[in-house]
Amino acid sequence: MESVDSYRILTKEIALGLSSDNIKIIKFLIRDVGKGVLEKIITGTDIVQLLEERDMLSPEKVATLRTLLQTAGRNDLDKKVQQYVESAISRNLSNHDYYGLHGMYVNSYYKETTEYHSLCDHMLRNNSVILKGPPGTWKSQHAFRYAHKFSETRKQNQKSLIWRVECNTDLNIYNSLSHLMNFLDIQCINSENHMDESIELMLSRAIQVLESEHYKNIEHLFILLGSVSPQNNLIEMFLRQLSVYENISIIVTTSKSLSNDFDKFVIGLQGMTENEAVRFLNVDDSSAEKAKELAKRLSYLPDGLIFAKTYIHTTKISINTYIERLENITSTDSASKKACELLICKAENKMSPNEKKVLHFMPYLNTDNIPIFILKSLLPHKLNREEKAILIDNFIRSLENYSLISIKGIDEHRLITAHRFTLMIVKVSSTRSERENHLNELLNFFMCYVDLYARLLEVIHRNVLLLEHAETFLSHFQDCLKSSLPETKVKLCYVYCAIGITYRLYGNTELSANTYLQKAKLTMFETFLSGHQHHLPSDKSENPYTTLDEYLNGSDALQEHCKSIFNILIEKGKNISQEFVDEFVRNKYRNSRSISLLCEYGQISIEDVHTNQLNNEVVSKLKSKNLIMEGEHISKTFLVELMIRILYNSSKNKWLMEISKDSFSTSKRGKLRKNLSRTFPVTPESLIENQMAHLLTKSLRQHLSKLPRHDARKASSENTVRSFCPVFSPVTHRSGILYMLRSFSDPNLLSFLLKEALQVLDSLDFDIGGTGFTEFGVVKRIGDSSLFHSVMIDRIKMECYEKLFKLEFPDSSMKDDTTTKESLEESFILKVESIEENKKLHKKDIPIILFYTGDENFVRTETTDTRSVVQDEVLQNTDTTVQRLANEDEALQNTDTTVQRLANEDEVLQNIDTTVQRLANEDEVLQNTDTTVQRLANEDENLERINTTGVLLAFADKDLEATDVTFNRLPMENKHLLKALAIAKQLEEKIDDMTSWKALSGIHLKIATAFKHTKTEENIIKAKQHYKKAYDREYESNNARLTRFHLKALVHYAECCIQFPIEKDLQEVKTLALEMKYRFRLIETGTLFPEVIGDIDNCLDKLSQKQHPHRSVNSKEKSTVDTKSTQTNTLTNENNWLLKELKRKRDRLKQNQSGLLEHYKNLECDIETINREIYSVEEEIANIEERLEIEPYLS
Repeated sequence: MESVDSYRILTKEIALGLSSDNIKIIKFLIRDVGKGVLEKIITGTDIVQLLEERDMLSPEKVATLRTLLQTAGRNDLDKKVQQYVESAISRNLSNHDYYGLHGMYVNSYYKETTEYHSLCDHMLRNNSVILKGPPGTWKSQHAFRYAHKFSETRKQNQKSLIWRVECNTDLNIYNSLSHLMNFLDIQCINSENHMDESIELMLSRAIQVLESEHYKNIEHLFILLGSVSPQNNLIEMFLRQLSVYENISIIVTTSKSLSNDFDKFVIGLQGMTENEAVRFLNVDDSSAEKAKELAKRLSYLPDGLIFAKTYIHTTKISINTYIERLENITSTDSASKKACELLICKAENKMSPNEKKVLHFMPYLNTDNIPIFILKSLLPHKLNREEKAILIDNFIRSLENYSLISIKGIDEHRLITAHRFTLMIVKVSSTRSERENHLNELLNFFMCYVDLYARLLEVIHRNVLLLEHAETFLSHFQDCLKSSLPETKVKLCYVYCAIGITYRLYGNTELSANTYLQKAKLTMFETFLSGHQHHLPSDKSENPYTTLDEYLNGSDALQEHCKSIFNILIEKGKNISQEFVDEFVRNKYRNSRSISLLCEYGQISIEDVHTNQLNNEVVSKLKSKNLIMEGEHISKTFLVELMIRILYNSSKNKWLMEISKDSFSTSKRGKLRKNLSRTFPVTPESLIENQMAHLLTKSLRQHLSKLPRHDARKASSENTVRSFCPVFSPVTHRSGILYMLRSFSDPNLLSFLLKEALQVLDSLDFDIGGTGFTEFGVVKRIGDSSLFHSVMIDRIKMECYEKLFKLEFPDSSMKDDTTTKESLEESFILKVESIEENKKLHKKDIPIILFYTGDENFVRTETTDTRSVVQDEVLQNTDTTVQRLANEDEALQNTDTTVQRLANEDEVLQNIDTTVQRLANEDEVLQNTDTTVQRLANEDENLERINTTGVLLAFADKDLEATDVTFNRLPMENKHLLKALAIAKQLEEKIDDMTSWKALSGIHLKIATAFKHTKTEENIIKAKQHYKKAYDREYESNNARLTRFHLKALVHYAECCIQFPIEKDLQEVKTLALEMKYRFRLIETGTLFPEVIGDIDNCLDKLSQKQHPHRSVNSKEKSTVDTKSTQTNTLTNENNWLLKELKRKRDRLKQNQSGLLEHYKNLECDIETINREIYSVEEEIANIEERLEIEPYLS
């Protein structure tokens, strides 16, 4: 889901940032829009609006804007656009195009044949067909061609679905259907974590949607591609389930036979007819007979005929000569294969050695979708970017000229599509030894380019780009696995783990993640830990943990088990060769943050690492700075580090798998709202794996602390690391504490554990100056240099303090478990009406006002007609302030005077009145002013203050009345809540700078919770904003399927809006709830959505009662309380609060004045520039007129 807000913020910054010179250049670049249009463009906002009107700019389309900014020399603004593009996660990572019609590419040389027409005729009478035939018969091309025709006849109906399903592995099928669930707006939960059952479940839910009222009268098409090693059982399941529906068509492509039950659907493909083949070869009549002979030799296979036609055309030889060359190939292969070999040899003759190597790598990749980035990355690192670009451009152009590939897209976004048959010939043309070398080189490539740290945007983008290619490669590598050397198994484990992590973080495809993480773990145990993988010590569930240390480390038996594993892996690691380690350190493709750190602390020029990889010279220099460990130490610890990654991510993924089961909501559906309001429990298996990762990390830290480093003279430098620590050391601590927070509810035990947790969190960053946190021997952060680390520590601290607060205030209505419906009698209304409307309401609708003091037991009510003189004086003072601040016209006309009084900045603020007026509706200054005005002007509005009086308005049933609700002022005095609030405010400032996107949703949730506890208007508004952001970020980061976390974010957001109702907020959250309900329409969620939506509607009904002016509560009895002794305090507190508000307002204006002054100066510069231009043009016009007057006399 794209964030319109972020797009609007971007365009606003661009518009304000453009100078007059920039605007002139951009106007020249877009001069085709017409002179009349250009004359109306004065400001940057005009530019933005024009680009949007001409469909040149939108949230999804910013390429033109980037080009204009780059040409205008505004690289700073272009960088902002690039950051926006990189943060648009769901758009960049979504792979729906690949599975939809856009991914079904029909080659330019394709011709409709008799077999294609047979397919069309068959589909007129049936809704299912199986295209069976050998490679090269155009099975997929016929299917894709039919799909495009199918689409053309249904252009008027956008709901018609066309979807491809790769059926070569169950994982391919699972991933395709997972994307389909999101495409159809279906939330799909795993069926007890079994792959085949989950596939069947997703298919059944897709059918339910396609047969629903909105879709059942529309035709849909599934294309099941099973060309290599089809999963026949799943293909047959698809056919059985889909073929019974008249509006769903299925095309299956396969080279293998299915069950006899489907014989009636089979069309056997053999190739073209003789006449079609001759016409395709496009020869003259004199060569017709030879063309028939050639077509027969090629078995009329379309691919063979393409190869022959291309070869004859490019070499200018006759058909007879071509036939002779075919005969000279002595192999027993078919003529079509020989034709392909001839063409490949011809192409290779014009290739450099590097190009040939890349060609022979391609058969092991996903041939439908090879990005240019991969081809360039497969070239030697010694080549610079320009050399790689030239070489790859020549390479793909040559392959395209020989009809061996097709190219989609432009520039760096080009994708290569090659027929599997073609690349199969390329593969078999190599010797067995050459193929093994290709596989090993590709294994090294994927190990270096698919990263284990996939939270960074740039990393997850790269990982997703490589994901399907890595999986395809591994399918080719399976045959070599059993005979692989230990070092090869290490590389495989690394790639398995990286793929699993990518799936865990991207799209929440938990079963895909589990498949690869289990492969990694199994390979590690079988290769290096034989006998240790079974009978793992159980957790300590029978004897509850009493200390945090016990919880983090597990049972004594588990600790002994991990010590044994650590020692074995260290010993086995000694056998890893120095060459293996050196290659990995040099060739690892590192993210920009790691490169920047190494350059900064290693005093290295960025030009020396422009490929994001390290050469020998750089490695040596970094070792001298203690930024890279010595190779022998990296070898020893490599297996331990890898095992830690596998266990940690497997632990996280098992927890996600557990809460993604259908049974999570089905068995306890009546309590789903309660479950979602709390944290999700941790499973025993998840806990044990996290404990093992933590124990191994502790042992690794002790091991690294004993390693020798370079001499003390260098160690004294502040830019040099003085000690090593595994980067996962704080990670497993954080993870363990988070697990503890999710697992414990006993208040007596939890209080002690929380205090211990805070001590541990504080100790993580204690005395770490000069500590290098390493990842496989290379320092990844130094001291507290990681923003992500500090934010995660603060996030957990905030949650600990919040839980401590709730333990001290167990009856607080702000607790997470908000399943008990809160009536509006127990909440206050935050109003956003205009001042005039509020005044009217104050005078007519609310004759009874509730006042309260700092004393909880003190409550009194008075009619407006009998207010005391003291109260009148307070109101009179307030009205004066309101009159001064609220009158917008007067404020704008006299900004110099008003701002001078509030901000105490005479000289500066006197000069910004015009700027403030121009930006008034956009700037935070006036937004804050409006908030202050409303707060001061409305006596009926709740004024939350510490130790001061306020006004609480509440609704009781159908009548608007003052109630005896006592405002609890104690929460804001609680030290734990104050600490949580302080952290929340710090995180607000940091979170926008974070590049690790996956954690943002949880951080927004926790910030919102802290703000909500305070119950102040300003913080409630912030809480709602963060709840909304949590929902948006969770939606963005899990674009393949929604998860329970979306529900959790939505429930929290809805509860906050219900507790503190504003009509606009309630309407917005209701819209989101209805959208979510629609996505979960096929899943048992009990009464969750009816409850939430019903509560929202009830709250909206209550709010609407304010619009009835005849409601009266005069008949209500007044409390008789002696208030004389409290009136003086009331006045004092009121004035003190007002003073604080004005000072806060002044401080905010001070913060903005520098920005306003800068805008003012920019405007002055712009005006001066325009004046100079006007003067120049006027001079030129005058000169022209003067010449025109003189010319007659000269002639």
